[in-house]
Parts: sequence; structure tokens; C-alpha cells
Amino acid sequence: MPEGGGFFTVGCGNASKWTARTTEWYPNAEIARHVFEERIQKAFRVHELNQKTGANREIIGDRVVADLRHQQSGALFTSIFWLADRHIYSVDSTSYYYALFYEWCDE
Repeated sequence: MPEGGGFFTVGCGNASKWTARTTEWYPNAEIARHVFEERIQKAFRVHELNQKTGANREIIGDRVVADLRHQQSGALFTSIFWLADRHIYSVDSTSYYYALFYEWCDE
């Protein structure tokens, strides 16, 4: 994490099935964009690459739905992450459908 940045995560589940919601912030939008693009490059598979829209259909930023590998276990999980200025928001889950559901609940 670059100096001046940080993150906050809330999750639930057990060792084999889990869901987490994370907010990351960076010193500026350029660094956030770089981290966002690195995450896309590391993805095992990208399912969607589009725009995140708000409740009133305003564009928030770029959005990705991808399968990533867990850093410790190497197991695949679904990550939905989007960029909003200097923030990256994500919903991660061992279940593709839970990730989509929790993203929808977050709106």
C-alpha cells in the first residue's frame, strides 16, 4: 500500500466459503488507476469489463468482474471491483453469484 493510502475490509464465512467487501484509497487517482490496471492484468479470467453506474445511472467509473487467485491458498475466487477517482471498491467471494448479489445490495 503506497504511503498516504489505506484500506478497510469487512468479511464473513469460513476457510472454504467466504465473502468480503473492501474499500481502498490512494493518495491520488493516478496511483489508484495503476493498482486497478495491475489487478486486471493479474486476473485468471475477466468476465466483464464495463462501467459502474450509480442508482441514478450516473457513471461512477470502470468496473471489472474477474476470477483472481487467493495470495495464500492459490484458490480461485470472484472479484468485482470498480474505480472511483482515488478509491477502489471491491466485493470478493468464493461464489460468483454471491459476489454479484452483494454488489447489487451495496448500491
